[in-house]
Amino acid sequence: MFGLACGIVWAIIFLLVALFATFGWSDQTVATCDLIYFGAGTGLAWLWGLISGFVWGYIFGWIGAALYNGFVGTPKA
Repeated sequence: MFGLACGIVWAIIFLLVALFATFGWSDQTVATCDLIYFGAGTGLAWLWGLISGFVWGYIFGWIGAALYNGFVGTPKA
């Protein structure tokens, strides 16, 4: 569940960054988008940002949850 939540949050963040680049808010935003995924500033940048944001967010969330559960342990009910 933690991975899914992080995936959704990162998908929203990447979507917003892609939208900022698409609407041409600044050259620095487009350069930042190019570091994260290809095709920033094009018509499909928002779709790629949404997909890659969810995938990367899910992967990082899953790794973070696994590390947290491994080091801290699961709480006893």
